[in-house]
Parts: sequence; C-alpha cells; structure tokens
Amino acid sequence: MKLTCTQMDVLISFYIENELSLSLKSKVEEHLKECANCRAKYDIIKTMFTDLKNCFPESISIKDPPAYHTNTATSQQYRVFKNNLSAYLDNELSEEESVKIKKFTINNQKARQDLENSYKIRHLTGS
Repeated sequence: MKLTCTQMDVLISFYIENELSLSLKSKVEEHLKECANCRAKYDIIKTMFTDLKNCFPESISIKDPPAYHTNTATSQQYRVFKNNLSAYLDNELSEEESVKIKKFTINNQKARQDLENSYKIRHLTGS
C-alpha cells in the first residue's frame, strides 16, 4: 500500500521526530522519493523543526513542560498559535481567535516565519 499525500501531511512531523515504525518509515521515505510536493513540504517542515529546536538551550527539549522554559506565557501562546495555524489559514477560527493569532504573529518573529512557511506550503500544494 502506498501512502497518499494527505496521509503524508499527518506523518511528516512524526517522521522528522523519528516516531514511526520501521515499516511506516519506509513507506514515508518511498513517498518522499516519488513526490516532489511532499518532499518540498518535508524540507520546509524539517527546517521549521530545526529552527524551533535551536531556539532552546541544549539542556531543554521542546517537548519539556512549559514550566522549564524561560518565558512560560510565550511558550503557551506559541503552542496555541501552532495548534490554530491551519484553522486560521482556512478561515475556520472565530473573529476573536483570529485577532489573537494576528497579534501574536505581529509580535513574534518565529510565528511570522511559521506563517510564511505555511503559506509557502499551501502555494506548493495548490491549496
């Protein structure tokens, strides 16, 4: 069974974090070799993950609870931003939630970069 591009959208981050079974990892790698669009998405997401990891000291994992980060409020806001980014791009958020996303993006360089990368991904996929 070959993976579809829709399935790849869900699996790419797990692949980058090495959280897939060997058989599924193999299928993802096969799809990445054959699909230029998914490979482009993979490259962008991989860069985003690397940039995000570089924002934290080596002793702190991005998977650590927010209490371990220097700015807990920003960490929580960033997680909310990341969780709602797709819905924001699809105009699925309430006006109030959209305004929160806009304000956070204006005040956070990393969020602005994530938004730009999301727009690039959508452009590449024709979404």
